[in-house]
Amino acid sequence: MKITHSFIAAFIFASLTAIPARAARAADAPRFTLGVGGAFLRAQPSLSAALVGPVFEGQPYDVTARTTGNTWLQVTTLDGKRGWLLSSLGAAAGDVNSAPVVPAPAAPKSKTRATLPSVINGVTPQVKKLYRDAVKAGRSAGMFAVVGDCNSEPDAYWWRLSAGTFDASKYLALAPVVEQFAWSFTRGSVAAKGGFNTTSMFDAAWSDPAQCNPDETPLACELRRSNASIAFIALGTGDTHQWQDYEANYRRIVSETLAAKTVPVLVTKADDLESQEGGAPPAYINDVVRRLGREFGLPVIDFWQATRALPDFGMRWEGNENFHMRPEGSDLRILLTLHTLDAIAR
Repeated sequence: MKITHSFIAAFIFASLTAIPARAARAADAPRFTLGVGGAFLRAQPSLSAALVGPVFEGQPYDVTARTTGNTWLQVTTLDGKRGWLLSSLGAAAGDVNSAPVVPAPAAPKSKTRATLPSVINGVTPQVKKLYRDAVKAGRSAGMFAVVGDCNSEPDAYWWRLSAGTFDASKYLALAPVVEQFAWSFTRGSVAAKGGFNTTSMFDAAWSDPAQCNPDETPLACELRRSNASIAFIALGTGDTHQWQDYEANYRRIVSETLAAKTVPVLVTKADDLESQEGGAPPAYINDVVRRLGREFGLPVIDFWQATRALPDFGMRWEGNENFHMRPEGSDLRILLTLHTLDAIAR
């Protein structure tokens, strides 16, 4: 074929006119922008699915599919990878409903049950009945609440699972309970905030006015909003210098949680700041938690004991006042949370 000047001109014209058309199609496609610092795509729309690769905050990704209700969105990265993200991890732009619907996979099954770690105590038949009674009373069978301080804030704790920085696909025996409580790993808690201590739980000044009723305490607000059947209570670091009030406050937290028809799970802490700085007897707060667990007949996650095998006990090195958790410590806590949920709710 003879290439003429008119052929070249026609080719260039066609190429230039095609570029805006492709850009317009891309612009019309729905896009999703991650709202957390980073997350991992998943091979399927499931928190138990294998991880595909990372995505990053602020970067828009084309939406190529969705599950019913837009709970999960399939997106495509700039290098062509496709994977699934929970829609609660960011914001969508454009008509997401124009993307095709893909059925969510069946809930994963495991032929074996997970073995309960020895650091989790007190999961008795009576506790399991408390959970069943909570569900009968209208509490959500697949929702847990979190009551805690900086180490219990979402990005330091349960959001790690929803974002994939904690890889739940490694724990097949726990996959059913991951899916049962999947939405718990996507929400925030008004009762988990840096600086919170046991006194804060009863001070309405610390409640988020956008989410809580006037004069509603953080504890009451969280139990109402979450409608949780199980609540993990992990407070104590913020009570370093008010440790004398700790037992009375913690006892009240447990009692009010039970009165709300929610099963409390008591959690010890990795630090011992009240004795290092506040003049308390060694292990004072953790011993209170253990003793109240026995008194009320409730589960206790002995996180102190669990972290003894980790470097720096799972905490960041901050001199002699270590208390913020390292990723290894946070991930261990997530794993123990899953084991506890599995033991109580399945």
